[in-house]
Amino acid sequence: MSTTLRRRRRIVAVLLVLAGLIVLVIGGSMGWVHLGAGGKTFIAASVPEEPVAIVFGAGLSPDGSPSAFLGYRLDVAADLYHRGKVAVILVSGDNRTVDHDEPNAMRDYLIELGVPSDRIVRDYAGRGTYDTCVRAKEIFSVPSAVLVTQEYHLSRALAVCNAIGLESVGVADVQAGELFPDLEREYSIREIGANIKAVWDVLTNREPILGQKESSVTDALNRSQDLSGPVVVVSHINHDEHPLCAIRPTFPSARERHLSARQVEHRLWWRGLDHRESTWPGGLALAFEGRRPTAEGSVARPGASTPSV
Repeated sequence: MSTTLRRRRRIVAVLLVLAGLIVLVIGGSMGWVHLGAGGKTFIAASVPEEPVAIVFGAGLSPDGSPSAFLGYRLDVAADLYHRGKVAVILVSGDNRTVDHDEPNAMRDYLIELGVPSDRIVRDYAGRGTYDTCVRAKEIFSVPSAVLVTQEYHLSRALAVCNAIGLESVGVADVQAGELFPDLEREYSIREIGANIKAVWDVLTNREPILGQKESSVTDALNRSQDLSGPVVVVSHINHDEHPLCAIRPTFPSARERHLSARQVEHRLWWRGLDHRESTWPGGLALAFEGRRPTAEGSVARPGASTPSV
């Protein structure tokens, strides 16, 4: 066998090994991402309630407003807030220069959509998906979250956040992909490299820019649970074994939530309130003021008006 032929065979063998390694790395990282995100993606109407929504930055337009992709993410976050799915929105983006301030642009956009400013928390050092997840957990003490981004990015965000110990589910915007399919396809291709980096970051426990802990998310959550005014819980007209109920807080910052009786009991327990369930099947009516019961549980029968306190 000639020297030239042996050399060619060595080169082919090396190339085959390299190709196998590349396939292994790409396939392994994609598998890790999809496994980490499995069963955690929902639509806005069915996503489980969580205390916080996390919106990942996606760039700004030349005028400093959110880019189209970021705007659609913020639309989803505002929808989740108004549905009562989340109480606080953490907007995480890049602010390395004075001329590029994603968090404030995101906050202003959400305010225009009717989200109260005291329910929006800004993370100025969310320079990447991994950084945002780690900072949400370590700096902002987010207990669990709904992640908001586009479909091409959501699986990686879910895999990373759950891998570092931040229990998360996700809701994806689909409008951006429908309006900008070529751009979404380009971003999806970029996810190949981003997935590999995500696995590396998690395995090496890379430490992003952290700084001091902040209480801003906790403070906003406390404000969202403020029971300074009376709260009335009254059943809807429903006689099945899971009666629908409505919590109607009378203070301005609260919104009506439609819940099952079990969910009502859970929320009253979570807020540190006693509850008294009526014996009438399908009925649950309680009145509270602050954190002390002011009236006995009473029955709200079909057609009855909402009791007041």
